[in-house]
Amino acid sequence: MNATSPLNESLCVYLSNALNEVLNGFRVDFENTLGSRQEDVSQLFQKLSVLCDGKALHLERISLVEAKLLLKCSNLCLQELDADEFETRLGESPEVARQVNHAISSYVGTVSLSS
Repeated sequence: MNATSPLNESLCVYLSNALNEVLNGFRVDFENTLGSRQEDVSQLFQKLSVLCDGKALHLERISLVEAKLLLKCSNLCLQELDADEFETRLGESPEVARQVNHAISSYVGTVSLSS
């Protein structure tokens, strides 16, 4: 999986689940932990639901700011949930989450360099 490869539907579901966990699964200080507002995460959750509805997600369809927020939310879930709980609540293993994070990080780096 690389920065230009689309994330398949199950990985879209993982990212939606990660955003849902950040919004509803545990206590988050949005401003200090994510550098964002709860409303921003909620809006991204809604946008991702539309973009991933039965389709792969091409990262180019989200902004650089949104990609960075997705990455922060996914990393926060990796920090907050143990391995057993992670897979049950998010639908993917921590290893898959790290692969997704790597793809998003690569995308962020590529877009940042070209800006």
